[in-house]
Amino acid sequence: MAGNIKTYFIEAVDWFDYVPKVTLRLDWTHSESADRDHYTIRHSGGDPFLDPDADPDDTTTNNYYELEVDADATGTWIFLVRCVDTDGNEEGNISCLAWVYLVDGQESAIPAEPRNVKVDPIAGGKLRVSWLYTPWQEQNGPGAAHEGRIYGDGGTGTMDFSSPVATVAMSNPTEEDSFSWDSGVLSDGTFYGYVVRVATAAHPGGIETQNTDVHYGTPDSDVPTTPVLDAKII
Repeated sequence: MAGNIKTYFIEAVDWFDYVPKVTLRLDWTHSESADRDHYTIRHSGGDPFLDPDADPDDTTTNNYYELEVDADATGTWIFLVRCVDTDGNEEGNISCLAWVYLVDGQESAIPAEPRNVKVDPIAGGKLRVSWLYTPWQEQNGPGAAHEGRIYGDGGTGTMDFSSPVATVAMSNPTEEDSFSWDSGVLSDGTFYGYVVRVATAAHPGGIETQNTDVHYGTPDSDVPTTPVLDAKII
């Protein structure tokens, strides 16, 4: 395992074409394998998705890697580092990832994944999807959470990440807060799965967390309506 990746920036200039550049640098601890030969580097090139099975973009024998991008670049650079031994065997980790989100060449905040996601039946044969958001877990935050995106399987058991079934304004909280969304009327007794992701801008823009943990709920039209409290001194 390569392990312990971090990123930082060095201002640089390409003197051949005079285009200002920003250098993204990754550092990691060397693999402890006795037959370590080199490392493979994969990066997303500014896209918010990285294919871990794609051919490597580069290799190095060092425990660091640098990539130049335009100084006004905007996008998400995801890096994956793997160790290769002297026989050419590449280990298969997908956890040694580093994310850098740039806006006009400047590092911007990356949202944290939602916490305590729940899917509960509520009155009217509906489901309520709720979650807790902790902004101090953001990279370069707080203040990155613009909206929550709710993806669903429609009761089929197959999650559809092509488009959210709903979005919830989160308004870039700087303190821990809770959020929820209520579905429409659903089929009683059917299992519905939902994934909540957090994004830095309105769909389809911004950077979106890539968590895939599915939470299930079963609607029940017999669930009673929640009472409305009105406390007062008498």
